Amino acid sequence: MRNKVNLRNNFFFILLFLVFFLFAASLLPFTAVRFSFLSFDGKIGTRLVAPDIFFGAIVATGILYDRKFAAILGLVFGFMCDSFINPPFMLCTLLYFLTGYLAPKLSLIFTQKTPLTMLLVSAPLLLMRSFVSCFNHLASSSRIDLASLFVGALLPEYLYNLFAAIVLFLLINVLFKLFCGSLKR
Repeated sequence: MRNKVNLRNNFFFILLFLVFFLFAASLLPFTAVRFSFLSFDGKIGTRLVAPDIFFGAIVATGILYDRKFAAILGLVFGFMCDSFINPPFMLCTLLYFLTGYLAPKLSLIFTQKTPLTMLLVSAPLLLMRSFVSCFNHLASSSRIDLASLFVGALLPEYLYNLFAAIVLFLLINVLFKLFCGSLKR
């Protein structure tokens, strides 16, 4: 009986991630938010910030379900993102794998799995993602100062992804309870 439950739960998360992948490949660019900022040289800049739905889904899977499964999903869908959606130097394969592995370990200090847990677990992991994103921006731009990069790109991206991670946590929690029953606590 336990194997049937695990198989059903695994199937749910795989199907959910496939839907997220199709969403990320087709509709995600339309969910980007335009953010305007004043750079330190007096120019007004704009930046499009899109949510990283895989990050939030992998952290939620790790917190709500299983560490090994979240790490494997992170590895597989990170590779798919590097291959089809993002440029390969975003290192999604490595980042998502580490996120899936570390999120459940960071959530062990909490007794309940709530949106606050998701916020506190996602915050340091998003810093790791922002660090890689910083190097990506520096490598792709010929003239950019670090302060403008932080204010104009990294901070809005960090805050938007933190908000998106909490929304995804709530969505996955509701869908999992609806389709699979109770969560493993």
